[in-house]
Amino acid sequence: MSAFMDDSFLEDRHDSIVHIPRDLPVSSEIVGNSEVKFLFINSNSAIYKTIFTFIKDFAFLFLTPKEIEILKGFSVDKRRVEWVMGRICIKSLLLHCMGWKQGFHRIEILKGESGEPLVVLKQNGFKIYQPSYFVSLSHRNGSCVSALSKNPVGIDLEIAENLDNSMMEDYFDCREKDLLDSLLSHLVNFNIPLGWSMKESVLKVLKLGLSVSPKSVTIESIDPDYMTALLKYEHQQEFECKFIIEHPYIISISSMR
Repeated sequence: MSAFMDDSFLEDRHDSIVHIPRDLPVSSEIVGNSEVKFLFINSNSAIYKTIFTFIKDFAFLFLTPKEIEILKGFSVDKRRVEWVMGRICIKSLLLHCMGWKQGFHRIEILKGESGEPLVVLKQNGFKIYQPSYFVSLSHRNGSCVSALSKNPVGIDLEIAENLDNSMMEDYFDCREKDLLDSLLSHLVNFNIPLGWSMKESVLKVLKLGLSVSPKSVTIESIDPDYMTALLKYEHQQEFECKFIIEHPYIISISSMR
């Protein structure tokens, strides 16, 4: 029985047997006025398969006691794997940026008041400090992506697929529809999921999620050559979005201008 199901595995943890590759594909982008580091773990990649094989039996090695308690609350294995993989994605990015000077189970990822990831560093079970980083996380179909910046940041992961055109009515105004339709010659089948992904990443910066209408965020302009966009919240606060295509995935990263 795997450690996902057997709590007897949750007692002893040893950093020495945690073998996550340190040459992770961490990327960097300047978005707005912020440098953003991000890590994309594709479910079809060799790195994902390496991590998945390890966490199948040793998920507890990556988690704090509080995270282990949260994990126990998931009854579906697929959801448990997705949740653990998301924590590993954020923690691996943090450890990369911190020079691998901490252990996975000394970093705790909890939920903030608005559901955003909240990072706490711990030692001997006690909080040491909350790093001066902002983090964001998104996952889709087993793949996950995390972002880290010294300024508020939002990241979203979507799949480029044909979506119901009724989404256009719910999420975009007429001007935005025309703007997104103009991208079809550049990004076939990407226009609707791209537009949604950009808005979702901005709502994550604002820590609003789906508590407000997607139409409260408007797409003002898109530059398909530089793969950037300008968005506004309530027609006032400006955000820059950088979008990256990792077929079949779309990654949108937003920060304030």
